[in-house]
Amino acid sequence: MRVLVTGATGYVGGGILRALLGAGHEVVGIVRDETTPLPKGVRPRRGDLTDDASLAAAVDGVDGVIHAAASPDDVDGRIDLAATRTFLDALAGTGRFFVLTSGTWVVGETGDTPATEEAPFDPPRAIAWRPRAERLVQEAAARGVRSSVVRAATVFGRGGGYLSTLLAVQDGVVRHFADGENRWSVVHVDDLGELYRLAAERAPAGSVYNGVAGVVRVRDVAQAAAEAAGARVEAWPADEAEKAWGAWVEAFSIDHVVSGDRARRELGWSPSRPRLIDELRAVATYAAA
Repeated sequence: MRVLVTGATGYVGGGILRALLGAGHEVVGIVRDETTPLPKGVRPRRGDLTDDASLAAAVDGVDGVIHAAASPDDVDGRIDLAATRTFLDALAGTGRFFVLTSGTWVVGETGDTPATEEAPFDPPRAIAWRPRAERLVQEAAARGVRSSVVRAATVFGRGGGYLSTLLAVQDGVVRHFADGENRWSVVHVDDLGELYRLAAERAPAGSVYNGVAGVVRVRDVAQAAAEAAGARVEAWPADEAEKAWGAWVEAFSIDHVVSGDRARRELGWSPSRPRLIDELRAVATYAAA
């Protein structure tokens, strides 16, 4: 297949490109400037999330779209929602695929019972708009688009993502929000890339998949990161944390246990990269050697 990818130069986008290229697909990456460096084998195509005409034109000659881009200026989702509508309108009636990036946080606090794709929406403020985007994609199934949603858990691996910043040492300390007893659902960036590939290849129209490979307790994650750096762990008071992270503090502080079983069962997804704690401990062992 020839696949158009937004966010091709980003962290999650990199995992998607590696998965698609590794499976022998042709990849076209949307970039604002066609001279932007892209991985070998990825063809550039000019486009901008704020330019609907460029997005509509970009779907010409491709078998489908994976939308993984995010604008730092898009605090209320208007840019993403407009781009999603534009892509879906351009693909309507063609039977081609569209994969939207969402996040497992759309179901909010879960407690001990793992949330599935059927759980009701209860998103934190930082992603309050994402349910609207998901509904657009599911409704597009009736418009002749093989549309699907990949809900990414908290992504780690390859030294990138929010966690690389959140777990960074500052003044000899690794901090965590709240008391650290809450849990995160997590996924390695390359396992997540494989899920996007599978969704592009075979996800049924209107489907939703949680990209979750495991669940970790936040205090354990902070401790592993601290051991790797020879640092100590401290709780981060909410008022101080919000000065640095704003509305994201709410999202990272909820107890969030989500199931990724549907993707395994229906798409044959099989996460195989190191678990987050194991990866952090391996770094700690190396540093101590």
